[in-house]
Amino acid sequence: MPERPGQSTGYAWHHMVKMVPEDGLTEVLDLMQELPDVRGPNRTVVSWTHEQDTRSDINKIRRQKHFGFRARVTIIMDILNINHHRVLVRIMNAFGDDTTDVFLSLDGGFLYRKVIMTKPASPRPIRNLIVVGATFELTMETAELIDEMVPIADAW
Repeated sequence: MPERPGQSTGYAWHHMVKMVPEDGLTEVLDLMQELPDVRGPNRTVVSWTHEQDTRSDINKIRRQKHFGFRARVTIIMDILNINHHRVLVRIMNAFGDDTTDVFLSLDGGFLYRKVIMTKPASPRPIRNLIVVGATFELTMETAELIDEMVPIADAW
C-alpha cells in the first residue's frame, strides 16, 4: 500500500531507564539525550519466552499450564565518546545494587516494566578499530510475567 502524504509507517523505540533505590532519589535516564552522538541505541531486539508447565495425565494426555510471557530486550548501542560509557556503567551498577529496582520503557516513559540484567554490556570495537568507538549490547528480561503478548505498536 503506498504511503499517503503526512502518513508515517514503522515505529521507533524511545529508551528510558528508571532506577529506583529503596532510600534515595529516583533517577531517570533518557538514552536519546544521554547518548547524543548516535541519538540513543541504534538497535533493539525484543523476544518473548512462554513460561509454562507441561504434564501428562494418567492417560498420557499432555496438558499445559500457562503462566505468562517474559520479554527479553537486547539494546545495542554504539558509544563514540568514551565519556558516554559512564551512562552504561550507572545502569549496570544499578542492576548490581540489591536495594535498587531498574525499570525500562521503550515508549518514552509511558509504560515502564521492571527488568533484570541477564547479560552485562561488554565493548566490541566498531569496525575492529577501538579508536572509532565501541558497540555495547545490554540484555534485560522483565522481572514479572506478562499475561498476554502485545503488538509492538501498543507497548512491549
